[in-house]
Amino acid sequence: MVEGVDPRTGDLTRRFLGIHRQEPQTSALAIVSLDELSDLVESEDDADTKRLLDYLRDLRNLLDDHVRVDVVNIIGDP
Repeated sequence: MVEGVDPRTGDLTRRFLGIHRQEPQTSALAIVSLDELSDLVESEDDADTKRLLDYLRDLRNLLDDHVRVDVVNIIGDP
């Protein structure tokens, strides 16, 4: 667990880092480094835009799954 972080944020961090350790690396979250991310945001190249959109899609999916777990814990599985 990361010191000073609430347990749910720590869970999200572990899931994010776990994506980087998976083999093969199929998620854009693992393929695009955080350093490279700022370059993609500023780039006007179509290929970079696609990579950025793939990254944002995978990040949204990760966050949606994280929130879904909270909802299930609160109200139960539908």
